[in-house]
Amino acid sequence: MIALQRDDPALNDAILRRYPDAAALVGVCDHSTKLGQTLVRDAHADGSLSPDFTADDLFSLLWLAGIASRDPHAPTGWQRVIERALEAGWTPPK
Repeated sequence: MIALQRDDPALNDAILRRYPDAAALVGVCDHSTKLGQTLVRDAHADGSLSPDFTADDLFSLLWLAGIASRDPHAPTGWQRVIERALEAGWTPPK
């Protein structure tokens, strides 16, 4: 998702809700939000995601990635930091 945001500015704008009056974009974003919530819930249920990692954490990281990917002055390591934060949420296999 982060790579898609980085490579597709229009998708990034939709995810960041830059056009709140565009009903179709808001609908796509709402649908994506529900998918993200389901992903987190299912990963919690199967034990692959730490209970401490929430859907809000996921959405915050995607938002940060969207902002950083548009900023030419963002630190060069922004993507690595976000990837590490995402990886920290997964529980090790047993």
